Amino acid sequence: MQDTGNCLCPKFSDQDWKTLGVVQAVAQELRRSPAQVAVNWVTRQPQVSSTLIGATTVAQLGDILAALEFHIPDEHMRRLEECSRPQSMYPYTFMTPEQKKILAEGWRCAKLSWPADAGGRTLLRGAGRKDRGAGRSRTPAIF
Repeated sequence: MQDTGNCLCPKFSDQDWKTLGVVQAVAQELRRSPAQVAVNWVTRQPQVSSTLIGATTVAQLGDILAALEFHIPDEHMRRLEECSRPQSMYPYTFMTPEQKKILAEGWRCAKLSWPADAGGRTLLRGAGRKDRGAGRSRTPAIF
């Protein structure tokens, strides 16, 4: 494969080429085709519910379907995951792992504790008070 040479809109990134190299190396070590390794790897991802494949010949279809007949060892899976992990981009570079988890999985995964002073009193302004006349609790604000 060759890069398009278009510096304004490159078709493949450096990370794409590195990932391809790792897929090819893993395929060679497992004595499988790169297509089999790629399909096996993708179908084993927990966030993938279905996999689309394209085959123009019966031989290609057989090769791709053979991807479901073997197990990629953990060491190889780790290498594939590391090389293909997307790079963090702004604003995610400033987030802690806990914040990223909350963003990805929602607030239910968070184990939140409200800030408190040395005496254990909450540092939330408005927690538990009622709005004047409205009868609703105010949203706590952290100060």
